[in-house]
Amino acid sequence: MKELPHFAAPFHFGADGSVDIVEQDSVEHVATCVFNIASCTVGQVPMLPDLGISDLTASTVPVRTERLVAEIAEQEPRAQLVATESGSQLDVTLRTIQLNVSTQGR
Repeated sequence: MKELPHFAAPFHFGADGSVDIVEQDSVEHVATCVFNIASCTVGQVPMLPDLGISDLTASTVPVRTERLVAEIAEQEPRAQLVATESGSQLDVTLRTIQLNVSTQGR
């Protein structure tokens, strides 16, 4: 059992009915926080209106990943992020952004 457990993200139940958890302040916990921030746009969560990233729907191509990284890092300072962007060969407007998360000294 984890000493200071937090729900992992994305949230789900395992085959045995248990919920995935991560240890507080672990790299996995920081990555879970980054996932939660990157999964919503600012204003989408009524109880935390500043949580999230800017809406990327009308972004130019390529997406300014440095802005995305800065927005996430402001909300999760424990995260050291490297963003990579790739495109679709079928549709140049479709973009995939991968965030690699690490923490200092881990």
